[in-house]
Amino acid sequence: MEKVITEIAYRELEENFDIYEIKIGFSKNGLKIGIYLDNLLHSTGSPNISDCEKYARKLNSAFENLEMDGEKLENYFLEVSSPGAERRLRNSNDWLRFKDLPMKVVFRDEKNSIYSRVLHLINVSNEMSEWSVDNIVYNKNQGLIFKGKNDNKIKIEIDKIESVNLYINI
Repeated sequence: MEKVITEIAYRELEENFDIYEIKIGFSKNGLKIGIYLDNLLHSTGSPNISDCEKYARKLNSAFENLEMDGEKLENYFLEVSSPGAERRLRNSNDWLRFKDLPMKVVFRDEKNSIYSRVLHLINVSNEMSEWSVDNIVYNKNQGLIFKGKNDNKIKIEIDKIESVNLYINI
């Protein structure tokens, strides 16, 4: 069933969109299908509400005609949404795609201490990444304030990186 739903989800995609993630599970009310839509042309990859609604209508229409084991798919809940403004970047290809945006990077040093920093990607290879450290200051009235890039650079081995997320300073 997951394979069929996934195939339909990809078939119904419009140009310039991709699927960030599909979650399929069961609840007491039936099947729950969550699809996180990726807008390949948007600077943060975020689809707007009308993009999600349009795609959900297409999927609902396709699911109406779907039969599995001789039965129609009836009791399901479909949610189409964005992966979020501070989405997790899953690999170095994602890092390169969003290279112009600040990223929250969680990494380990040589002593296995864990650090979390807001950084900008400069370059990445198979084993090493190079980042510029952002100027972020804390103001007790305004919170964290992003002041842009600076000249401080940091190199982090790829296998020392725990997670990378987009960082949106609102």
